[in-house]
Amino acid sequence: MVRTLRDGAKQSFGWDASLGLYTSTEGGGAYERVSYDSAAAQFVWHSSANDQMETYDAGAGQLLQADDLHGNSQRFTYANGLLISVANKSVGDSEYRVNTEYSYNAKQLAQVQTRQEDGSLRTRVRYDYDSSGRLWHVSVDLSPEDGSTADGFVYVTTYSYDGASQRVSNVTQSDGSSLTFVYVKVGVDYRVQSVKDGLGNKTSFDYSQAGKTCTPASSRRRTKARTT
Repeated sequence: MVRTLRDGAKQSFGWDASLGLYTSTEGGGAYERVSYDSAAAQFVWHSSANDQMETYDAGAGQLLQADDLHGNSQRFTYANGLLISVANKSVGDSEYRVNTEYSYNAKQLAQVQTRQEDGSLRTRVRYDYDSSGRLWHVSVDLSPEDGSTADGFVYVTTYSYDGASQRVSNVTQSDGSSLTFVYVKVGVDYRVQSVKDGLGNKTSFDYSQAGKTCTPASSRRRTKARTT
C-alpha cells in the first residue's frame, strides 16, 4: 500500500499479519499504521508520533477526513472525482462549517473561494490556462471583499513553457521576481541545464558522467542527481 502526501512524496506500507494492520516506519520514523474498516469501506491512517488520523475512501483513495490530537477536524467533499469543498470543525464547535470551495472548468481548477460567516463567498485565487491546457496564470486577490481584481490589488504568477512540452521555462511574478529554466537532453530524458533568477544569478548543471552526477557551476560542488 502507498500513501501519497500533499507534496507528492510517497510512503509505503507493508502488511503486518500479527497486528492485522499495514505499518510503515518511513517519514517520521515512529510506526504509522493503516487499518481497514470493512463496514464503511474506508482506510484509516494513524500516526503514533503526533496522534493524527486520516480517513480515506477505500475505492477512490480520496482523503475524506483529517483529525489532530487537539480535536480539530477537516472534512473533504468530492464531485466527479474532484475536490469541491473543505469543512472545518474546531474544538468546541458543534458542527462542521464549509469555509473553502473549489470550482473547475473542464476538470481544471478555476478558482478557490472562501465562505464568510454571513454565508457569502469571496474568490481568493483564480487559475488560467493556455490553449494546450497548461497552467498560465495564478492570480491571488489581495482584496477579495470587492469581488474584483480591477483595483490592481492582485498578485500574479505567470508560467511559460519550453515549446509544446510540459517543462516550465519561465516563472514571473508581479513583484518583478522571476526564474528561467533551460533544459538539455540527456539520453531520452530532459534535465535542467541552468536556472537563472531575476537578478541574473545563474546556476548551471553538467551531466557529463552518464547522467549520474551533476556539477552546479555556481558552487562547483558535486552532488548526486537521480537518473530515473
